[in-house]
Amino acid sequence: MSELTFLMTTKEQSLSEKLAHLQEVKSSLELEIAKLSASLEKEGSDSHQALEQKIELEKRNLSIQQELEKSQERENRLISDSKELLEKLVDSEKNSTSLEHQLKVLSAKYEQEVKAIHKEMERRSPSSEKEDQVKGKTKIFSFVSLL
Repeated sequence: MSELTFLMTTKEQSLSEKLAHLQEVKSSLELEIAKLSASLEKEGSDSHQALEQKIELEKRNLSIQQELEKSQERENRLISDSKELLEKLVDSEKNSTSLEHQLKVLSAKYEQEVKAIHKEMERRSPSSEKEDQVKGKTKIFSFVSLL
């Protein structure tokens, strides 16, 4: 019996050692499962946050694209307005130059008429001076009305 007892005791020890080892493995596996579960939960949370951030960034991107389109439309409109105003400025400058030329021509004609009247008045005798002044004023009036 002693042999049997010894065998049983040895078997019990062996089984106890295996049980202790299996309990250690079980604890280790449970700890690994807990870590993996926490990691999986964190990844899920991170994935959800990443998805929310992606959606927010897509909204911001769309908003910026719309703002850019509006800015480009506004820029195109301003360029068009600028070209139109430049054309009007050029036309106005041409018109101003033409008017200045007409003014110079008419001023020169006026000066010539005034000189001609003065010469005519000087040429005539003093007795007909009043008569010449009336005629001169009539000529000046006629010339000014032509302007």
